[in-house]
Amino acid sequence: MMRALILTVGLVLGITMTVPARAMMAQVKGDSLTGRVFNSATGQGVYGLTVRLIAPRAANLPMKITFTNRDGQYRFGGLKKQRYLLEVSRGIDVVYRREIDASVDQKFLVALHPVTPGMHAVATAGK
Repeated sequence: MMRALILTVGLVLGITMTVPARAMMAQVKGDSLTGRVFNSATGQGVYGLTVRLIAPRAANLPMKITFTNRDGQYRFGGLKKQRYLLEVSRGIDVVYRREIDASVDQKFLVALHPVTPGMHAVATAGK
């Protein structure tokens, strides 16, 4: 009986715990997009997130895909001067999505709010 109670409490706590707060910095400069996803409390990079750069269908360009390295960094080069959809995900959970304009140099910092595992994050963007 006690084991069942401990297991049940552990499962409930495991389901309701949130992941650490994350943030993302990104910069479009010239024909490149560089960025970093990190734990905003510790500054430590987040490894292994999937980062996609998706061109509009009319552009007839392939999707670009990379992963964050051990420091949470990613990079895309050879961008055309057009709009793209930038998407960051952990497994099947999309944690960030934003349209960017690669024809304009820009820099932005985004707070990825803590979420319950298995749910989508809410992102707020600022320039």
